[in-house]
Order: sequence, then C-alpha cells, then structure tokens
Amino acid sequence: MWTGWHKFDEFHLRREDFSDLMRTSASHLKIGFTMGFQMSVMCIGQLSMQSAVNALGSVAVAGYTVATKVDQVSVLVNNAMISAVSAFVSQNYGAGNRERIRQGVRAGLIQTQALNVLMGVGILLLREPIVALFIEHPTKEIIVYSNGYLNWVAPCYLLLGFLAIYRCAVQSMGNTIAPFTACIIELVMRLGSTIGLCAVAGYLGVCLASPLAWLGACSLLVPVYYHMVTIQSHAHVQ
Repeated sequence: MWTGWHKFDEFHLRREDFSDLMRTSASHLKIGFTMGFQMSVMCIGQLSMQSAVNALGSVAVAGYTVATKVDQVSVLVNNAMISAVSAFVSQNYGAGNRERIRQGVRAGLIQTQALNVLMGVGILLLREPIVALFIEHPTKEIIVYSNGYLNWVAPCYLLLGFLAIYRCAVQSMGNTIAPFTACIIELVMRLGSTIGLCAVAGYLGVCLASPLAWLGACSLLVPVYYHMVTIQSHAHVQ
C-alpha cells in the first residue's frame, strides 16, 4: 500500500472522485448484487442434487461425494480463466475496442477448452485410482456411483467451458439480465433433472443435472454474446 501510494498517482483520492458517487455505486451494485444472487441460485441447484442423492442411500452419497470432489478441479480451472477473460473484456469494453474483445474471448475459449479436454480425459482415465485417494478400500458400489457421475460429467466439460467464457464476457460488457436469466435456466434444469429424471431413471438424473444445466444456459448466452458484439461493432463503425 505504501509503495502504491507513493508511486501511482491514481491511488490518491481527491474531492472530485466523489462527485458522481451515487451513479457509480448504483452501477457497481447492479452488477455485484446480480452476480451474488446468481451464486445463491446455483447453490440451491446443488442442494437439490445432494438431496436426490441422499435419498438413494449412504453408498450413493459416498460415491457422489468423491466424484464431486474430483469435479471441483474443473470448476477451479474454469474460474481461473473467467478471471482472466473478465478483466480483459471489461478493460477493452471500457476502451471501446470491440475487436480486442472478440480476440480475447476467442483466445480464452481456445485455452479453456484445451484445459477442459485434458482434464476430462485425465479424469476418465484415472477415475478409479482417484477414488482411492479419498476413500480407503472403496467398495465396488461406491466406485460404480463415482464412475457413473464422472462418465457423464467429464465429457461435458466443453459445455462448461462455453458457459464460463461467454457468461463472463456478456457480464463484463455490462449485461446483467442475460447471465441472471441463464442462471435461472440452470436452476430449472437441475431441479427438473433431479426431481423429474430421478423419479424415472434414478441416479442418472443426478448425473445429467449439471450437463443439462450447462446446455440450457449456453443456449441463451452464446447467441446473446454474438448479438452484443455484432450490434456494438456496427454502432462503433457508425
């Protein structure tokens, strides 16, 4: 803090910095509250999945818990890419450089999907040894439940990559409605899968909940992103 204060003039607060504080605060709250509420909605979807698994018994809970711990690696990697792309897109959006936004999103998407492919293949190849890291002498039933989840979710990491990059890109361009709507779609898909599919197909409904949620959200966010970039590029040219 001391170094920043003395080396960078931007860190010095002045009276004029507070002249438009209400409008700036409202803009921050508009984005921040929506993002926070999105996380709450996603947690509700995760709780519904856990509730459905609990009804299947302790063996299913053990297998599902191990699988989701492994699955968290993909979430962390995608979140790291989200941070990079969000900063890049928001900076270039503020500068009015739409072409740089397209280039950054494209580069971020390629890198994210390459990592998702590596993770998906690695998890599928090593899924049984990984289970042994969390549970000593896992039973065949636990392995079946764990493998069942990973066999459906790991190949769908590409959907998660599309969702992560396009959601953060749209959000970083100031659109809070589309990402929030996509989050509601995720919740509906997860609830529908855990309640509807579980009643018919049992544990398969839990395994399909996340891939279906990712697919539903992508079906909205991908067109919205390209629409925003196209419209704003035309406006910039004019």
